[in-house]
Amino acid sequence: HSSLLELLELPTLMDACVRSNMYEEALSIAAFSNTLERRHSTDNSFVVNKVIEQVRSRKSDLRLHLLQRLRASVTMPQCLEVVTAL
Repeated sequence: HSSLLELLELPTLMDACVRSNMYEEALSIAAFSNTLERRHSTDNSFVVNKVIEQVRSRKSDLRLHLLQRLRASVTMPQCLEVVTAL
């Protein structure tokens, strides 16, 4: 039961990471969803596929967020953080 709840919370958790500028954590969630996809590619699980789809959408949001940060005035350390995450 708790594993299912944790799985369902992945997109929301990734969104929170992006909004909090926790890029490494957001990328870790995206990597975990890729692992889920590989492990369950033959299961045709609606729930797993939907979570993966939502995480991919959040990953796209992350990329847009990072690009917007680069368009703004940023310090060198902030720039390195963003470029590393891209």
